[in-house]
Amino acid sequence: MKRFYASIAAAALLTAGIAGCGGSSSGSGVLNVGLTDAPAEFEAVYVTIDKVMVHRSDESNESNSTWLTVADVNGTYDLLKLRDGNVSMIGVANIPAAKYTQMRLVLQYDSNDSTVHPYGNYVVIGGVPSELTVPSMVIKESHNFIMAPDGNMTMTVDFDANKSIHSTGSDKWILKPVLHIDTK
Repeated sequence: MKRFYASIAAAALLTAGIAGCGGSSSGSGVLNVGLTDAPAEFEAVYVTIDKVMVHRSDESNESNSTWLTVADVNGTYDLLKLRDGNVSMIGVANIPAAKYTQMRLVLQYDSNDSTVHPYGNYVVIGGVPSELTVPSMVIKESHNFIMAPDGNMTMTVDFDANKSIHSTGSDKWILKPVLHIDTK
């Protein structure tokens, strides 16, 4: 099955001191954000990413739970150019050592450069760009990981192209993300 991957990479854990499943602890770790892809049936699949966010959880004090922006991206990427292990780094952030429970990938409706990209999100088939409708411009995924003090992590978000992009007829396409997330 052909797939394309939009990866949010947050480099491999360097420390062995990963906290348990509790809330926050002191210190911070580095979160690197990147994209990667695998073959798909399209000539190109472009997405314009506004930002990447993660949710810090504090089970002992819910008022300490919060969303953190880990990358202000404002960039358009052809996911199909990011194949065979190629990764485009889209952000790096120091985040508090804590338990995280969710990830959000916020897309933009419009391209950041309309002279190059006719739409913010689109597919190219037969040399013709077709807008990719995204019902919610926020792609949400539950995923637990723990950032250790002085840690580094890699989180990869895998979009399944065959299940995520659907034709609605007459060269109209819709993105309903089917994701798998792997954290190392």
